[in-house]
Amino acid sequence: MEKEIFKVGDKVFHYGFGWGKIDFIDDEPNDYPIIVVFNPGKEETFALTFTLDGKFDLTDINPTLSLTEYTLEGFSQERPIEFPEVGEEVMVSDDSINWKLAKFIKFRVYDNDYLVQVGRIQESFGFIKRLK
Repeated sequence: MEKEIFKVGDKVFHYGFGWGKIDFIDDEPNDYPIIVVFNPGKEETFALTFTLDGKFDLTDINPTLSLTEYTLEGFSQERPIEFPEVGEEVMVSDDSINWKLAKFIKFRVYDNDYLVQVGRIQESFGFIKRLK
């Protein structure tokens, strides 16, 4: 017999669906015995089923139903910025229309800008294009 994790009435969280409430747990053998109602009392109310250990799909490696809120910290499908090498020639601009050639020095997180050297002067710009 599996360890009982969830009970009817529990407030539960799923990263894709938000907060819900366990409405029913079937006692009969069943792959998806837990029924969770999300957005109860709202127009977009919907119910989904989960395994006893909180998996949305039997093929999932990890459970996704939780008694506490969680995030998928670090998950991203956005390509990371590939910063130029120090001294690399780049094109820089303040308005993304007028560009000029410069040498990259560093990206300044606190100012959210690029520090470059134009001739003998260090300047900062909001936009950068690599030439490579």
